[in-house]
Amino acid sequence: MRGALTLALALAVSENPALDPSVHHFVAVLATGMVLFTLLVSGTTLRPVIRLLGLDRLSPRDRVLRDQVLALAYQEVCEAVRETATQYALSKEGGSRDGRPL
Repeated sequence: MRGALTLALALAVSENPALDPSVHHFVAVLATGMVLFTLLVSGTTLRPVIRLLGLDRLSPRDRVLRDQVLALAYQEVCEAVRETATQYALSKEGGSRDGRPL
């Protein structure tokens, strides 16, 4: 998001006819450089920093909460599949209950 905003502001400056063309060029180069620098530095260092700070590991409480949420989501998906199978008269073997292919 920051890169897009930087480029949008640079384009707005470059469209201003009151500014000198050298300023247009400088702003365009500076904005592009900042976006590339941010992408490269953030992209290559974010994962190691997250590991270093221990942000990639869940606490025991968070693990239990995650497992409960996943179990609930799994249960809701199974229920939705059962309801859909009933609604369209599908059997467990695949196909409709009256023997017609799907």
